[in-house]
Amino acid sequence: MELALQASEERYRKLVEDMPVLVCRFLADGTLTFVNERYCQYFEKTAEELVGENFFNFIPEDEREDVRQHYLSLNPDSATITYEHQVNKPNGRLRWQRWTDRALFDMHGQPIEYQSIGEDITARKLMEIRLREMALHDSLTELPNRRLFDERLDQALQRAKRKVNLVAVFFADLDFFKRVNDRFGHEMGDQVLKETALRLLKCIRASDTVARMGGDEFTILVEDLKHGKDALPVVEKIMTAIRQPYQVNDQSLHITISIGISLYPQDADQCEQLIIAADRAMYQAKDAGKDRFAFFAPYSDICPRA
Repeated sequence: MELALQASEERYRKLVEDMPVLVCRFLADGTLTFVNERYCQYFEKTAEELVGENFFNFIPEDEREDVRQHYLSLNPDSATITYEHQVNKPNGRLRWQRWTDRALFDMHGQPIEYQSIGEDITARKLMEIRLREMALHDSLTELPNRRLFDERLDQALQRAKRKVNLVAVFFADLDFFKRVNDRFGHEMGDQVLKETALRLLKCIRASDTVARMGGDEFTILVEDLKHGKDALPVVEKIMTAIRQPYQVNDQSLHITISIGISLYPQDADQCEQLIIAADRAMYQAKDAGKDRFAFFAPYSDICPRA
C-alpha cells in the first residue's frame, strides 16, 4: 500500500510538473509551498528560490488587497473560482494572469492552503484595452470621443456636487473650416484637425479634458472653478493658440475659433443640457462675427476677440 501510494504521488507530481500552465500552492499567509516547472520558467527563478516566497509579493501593491480579498472570499462550499489580476515579472514588466483557485480548510472552516492554476492572458487583456480605447477615442486625433467625454463630464459633476465647485463646458468650432477642405482637400483638413487637437491639449490642465465631437467641433471640460470668470484665462489661451498660423504641406493657414461656454450648476445640472447650452452659446459667438466666445444665458454676453 505504501509503494502504491508513493507511485500515485509520483504520477501526480509528474503530471503537475509537465502541465503547460502555472501551478502553485501557498499557505493562508501567502507563503508558497509548491510551484511547477512552468511557474519557475515564468518568474525566471528556481523552485528552491520560489518556495518560501510570498505569493502576494508578485502582485502590484495597488492590487494586492483586492487579490487578498478574493482568496478570503473562498469558502468550503464553493467550487473553484476564476480570478484575473496583474503580476510583476522580474524584469519589471507587468503581465496579466487568469487563475482558477481552490481553498483547503481545516475542521473549523479556516483556510489552510490555496491551490491555483494560472495562465498568462496579457495578449488578450491588451487587445481588450486597445478595443476600449478605440471605442472611446477619435481615430483621427486620438482625443476622447463624445462617449468618453460624457463619462468624464458625469464624473466631474459628481465631484463638483461634493466640493461645491463649478464646472465649465466649452463647445468650440473652427471658423470657415469648410473652406480649407474645399480649397486644399480633406487630407490637409485632417492635418489641421490633428494640429488643432495638439494645440488645445497644451491649453488645459492634465485634470481637464478635450474631446472631438465630430467634424471641426471640439468640447473642453474644465473642473474646479470657483467663479464663472475663472474660465476666461483658458478661453483666451485657446483662442490665442488657434490664431497662430498653421504650417501644413508648405501652406500657411490662418484659422480662428468660436467658443460657447456653459457653467454647472448655473446653466444646467445634467451633462446633455450643459453640452446643448454650450453649443447654443457657440452659435451666438458665430452669429456675432466669429473669432469670439460667449457665455450661455444668463451669462450670454458676446465677447470680442480675446
